[in-house]
Amino acid sequence: MKVNLETVTPEAVADLQTEYLQTLTGPQDAYWQEGLIPAAEHLKIRLDDVVAGYLVQNSENELMQFFLKPNYQRDAVDIFRQMQESRSINTALASTIEPFYFSLCLDIQQRARVHTCLFSDHSKVEPVLTSLTGHQFRLATEDDLSQVLALFTGGDEFVDLDTIDAHFEGPLGYAKMVIEAGILHVLERNGEILGTGEFRVRNTWPPYVDVGMIINQKYRRQGIGTYVLGLLKQKAYEQGLKPICSCEAGNIGSRKAVENAGFITQHRVVEFSV
Repeated sequence: MKVNLETVTPEAVADLQTEYLQTLTGPQDAYWQEGLIPAAEHLKIRLDDVVAGYLVQNSENELMQFFLKPNYQRDAVDIFRQMQESRSINTALASTIEPFYFSLCLDIQQRARVHTCLFSDHSKVEPVLTSLTGHQFRLATEDDLSQVLALFTGGDEFVDLDTIDAHFEGPLGYAKMVIEAGILHVLERNGEILGTGEFRVRNTWPPYVDVGMIINQKYRRQGIGTYVLGLLKQKAYEQGLKPICSCEAGNIGSRKAVENAGFITQHRVVEFSV
């Protein structure tokens, strides 16, 4: 069985991606599905000139999505090996919410490590902050742009800059977008932004909303991250939405803040060496 790969636009595999999304056992992370995936290369998988599926590969030759129509899944290992050789793929990123792709990676992997933790809401936690007073939590405005940009570029909690450069012409473009779209909130005291919180409603994946936070390095380890997430969760409840979030497995501070805000992680993104 000869595998042919054709580089295409993301729009050209939209129908296939819809099929793929229907196989997932939970909501895909917004950062992943709406940031990393569109910025990567999309390829159709053809077998004897028939479209059998698609794959997504990033600029670091990491496989990010792999989907075959059910009729072709029996030959998945053979198809994967041919694809791997032609595309020089040595790493695959797959989530436990992707049963077919994840199981395939388990079959062919040499090593595996947890890359990202995916969190769902577990319990309501009253947002309380006793370490600081005189603060307010509000939607970000254009006047906040310079401070927001400093947070986005000066810490270790922001999404990777390659994605931001590809989609928004850098962090400035991204900061402008989330402010204009009403996604970004700020926790402010006396004109200083202590942290930001994103509230990204998933119109294509109701009733979920992705929440996340970035805290000014000067104010970390004071419970502010947990407080911001708690406020975002409160907003989600008021709108009848289910909050979800994620963080890199190695970011111990963020993970602690997320768990303290009443989230639990039942799913992971795993990095496989294949």
